[in-house]
Amino acid sequence: CNDGFEGSDCDQISPDFRAEYTSPNHPEPHAHYEDDATSVYLQNPDSSGFAIELVDFQLEDGSMYNCYDHLSIEPLSTVNGSDVSTLPLNYDSNGQSFNIYNTEICGEIGVESNHDLPTFQVNALIALPALKSFNINYESDVSNVERGYNINVYAVPATCADDPCQHGSTC
Repeated sequence: CNDGFEGSDCDQISPDFRAEYTSPNHPEPHAHYEDDATSVYLQNPDSSGFAIELVDFQLEDGSMYNCYDHLSIEPLSTVNGSDVSTLPLNYDSNGQSFNIYNTEICGEIGVESNHDLPTFQVNALIALPALKSFNINYESDVSNVERGYNINVYAVPATCADDPCQHGSTC
């Protein structure tokens, strides 16, 4: 397999390229008035971006286009130095495009939300191509408390940059 991949078909990202991030107190209910930002940076200059795997996710949903508790991905820089506004859209496993950047993400994994995001499933991978660094922003309010989130962040080896559909990726 190329560097960063493993498995019988070389279609799994190696755990060496993985970091785990959780909301405070996960999987127990989070506290009220949480406000946290975690910065994530590519460590390998040969990587072509990131992929996020949703392991567990339950944050208080809100009304249409409004989350009471939420997670957001704030892009900071790109691998080629271009402005973050030029980042490509993201795609779900059905090929449906959406924009995950600076979007409040809430609800529960496997349950349709009130927002313009796909219904994420357990272990769903979300590609963040061309991203060099980003913040994971998390906020909660005073009302309901939920489990929070558990996500794995993978650095995607540069071998995916030329052909993003290889190694089990979605186009």
